[in-house]
Amino acid sequence: MAGVSERAIQDQSGHKSPAVMRRYIRDSSLFRENAAAKVGL
Repeated sequence: MAGVSERAIQDQSGHKSPAVMRRYIRDSSLFRENAAAKVGL
């Protein structure tokens, strides 16, 4: 969502495997229309 490469995320998170790291990357559209954020949660 912010344009950070998968490699940079993997380096920061310490994941050894790109496949495992990708399981934690969510579709950015989940955060665009977040109802909880709109009501201040």
